[in-house]
Amino acid sequence: MRSHYALLAAASLLCSLSGRAQVHNALDFDGIDDKVTVPGASALIANGTGITLTCWAYPTNAAPGFPDFDGFAGMRDEFTADFYLLQVSPANNLEARFRNNAGQFFTLEYSGLQLNTWQFLAFTYDGSQLTVYANGVNVATAPANGSITNTAVDLMIGDVYYQGTDFLLAGRTDEVSLWSRGLSQAEVNCIYTNGIDVNANGLQLYYKMDQGTGGGNNAGINSLLPSKGAINGALSGFALNGATSNFVESPDVGNNIAATVCPGETYVFNGQTLSQPGVYGAAYDVGDVCDSIVTLTLANTVVNTQVSLAGGVLTAQASTGSWQWLDCGWGYLPWPGATSQTFSPPISGSYALLVTQNGCSDTSACVNVAVTGISENGLGHVRLFPAPARERVQIDLGQPMSQVALTMNDVNGREVLRKNFNAVQTIDLPLAHLEAGLYFIHIRTAEGEGVYRVVKE
Repeated sequence: MRSHYALLAAASLLCSLSGRAQVHNALDFDGIDDKVTVPGASALIANGTGITLTCWAYPTNAAPGFPDFDGFAGMRDEFTADFYLLQVSPANNLEARFRNNAGQFFTLEYSGLQLNTWQFLAFTYDGSQLTVYANGVNVATAPANGSITNTAVDLMIGDVYYQGTDFLLAGRTDEVSLWSRGLSQAEVNCIYTNGIDVNANGLQLYYKMDQGTGGGNNAGINSLLPSKGAINGALSGFALNGATSNFVESPDVGNNIAATVCPGETYVFNGQTLSQPGVYGAAYDVGDVCDSIVTLTLANTVVNTQVSLAGGVLTAQASTGSWQWLDCGWGYLPWPGATSQTFSPPISGSYALLVTQNGCSDTSACVNVAVTGISENGLGHVRLFPAPARERVQIDLGQPMSQVALTMNDVNGREVLRKNFNAVQTIDLPLAHLEAGLYFIHIRTAEGEGVYRVVKE
């Protein structure tokens, strides 16, 4: 699907859009045997006073010549029902022909085709005038008359048939549409600028080519499905695997929305809360025949949260950004001053890393670190309360212990308190004189030792 649209100035328009996750594909033709046949499509425009055929075209044949002309799309029986777009010689020449039920034909030529470039082509007949538009501009026009009454002529895409010869396209097509009325220049330009409204008056068939995976294995697809209409196009000759002779990615023309989301965050687009990367679309009416299509390409910002442990030292694999080491055992409490790429925990425990890169933050898994000789709860069921503490903290050793030596240090290692007890089970420590922050209490006894944390509010 090709989308060509102006940049939206008002984001508030998005609230009224109808959105969906989508792909943007085109159909690549190898110029050898690839074609799409839409059977009996002339019945949809027969006996009317107007016809329009539109498509996006990407020709690649630099030297077309009979029988190697290249058909973009159209109907042709050579007797009573011709309406087609064809690349002829020289390479920049487009032939557009209408033949009525009386066998009279009217031909327009345009010498501005561009090789290896997407361009929007429209061929219209309003009952009295034929016109070819290229990228919304009137490039050829002439009077014509009559109508098509034959109801059994196929619509061909990537081919125009002539006296036993297929003029097979080397190139790509996208967004092929057939209408039962002649569109005005304003309507053609609106479609070129925005996109087709599937509910537009007179639209009979519309093929977006958005099937399958662009450049992937699409061997299970044998029909081109319409977004408007009820006639499937039969695929023939296509490899349907790889970068050619297959559905291929079709880059958008115009201004798209590109956004990224941080890990664990979401992006709201057209009422959808999105967290997965991908391409999402929405559309709103801007005219009777056209929709403005907004395309969001959403990506995830990757934050490197890998952490290695060697010799009791934790190292962030992210060499850029900012770091904050966390204490998993204390509800991911930030470890004061631990904002370097490496961190040497003073006591055994479980630690994680909060990394900020490119405006996004993410947290690593917790890593267990064993500091030789010193561990939290090394004395067994020791309790400190309240937690956090303000005026004082009570320490319950769980049982009477002897030869108790207690020291208290701040996060910078400075000793702020020291006490010794011959035999004790409960210790009352005053904290009112200390600044708020994290402190470590080191207790040595005849039974063993341990380090414990306390947060002073």
